[in-house]
Amino acid sequence: MPLITITVQGVDKLLTGLNPNKAQGPDEILPRLLKELHTETASILTIIFQRSLDTGIVIKNWKHAIITPAFKKGSKSCWANRNKN
Repeated sequence: MPLITITVQGVDKLLTGLNPNKAQGPDEILPRLLKELHTETASILTIIFQRSLDTGIVIKNWKHAIITPAFKKGSKSCWANRNKN
């Protein structure tokens, strides 16, 4: 697998691109807060993400996700209609 390097600029760009009107994630941090504090948090998050990649250790809470199918269109009884973009 090729070496992956996470940069402060990349994390900062992602943080500034967050939609502040979206709901918070499982970490309970509001996107508005992450976006407004992008300059202060980008370097810290870069260190955390890069260290996780380098060591192969993933924070326990990052392994959990709640996945809910969202109905889009068509017949509600057809599973394929729930996950189309």
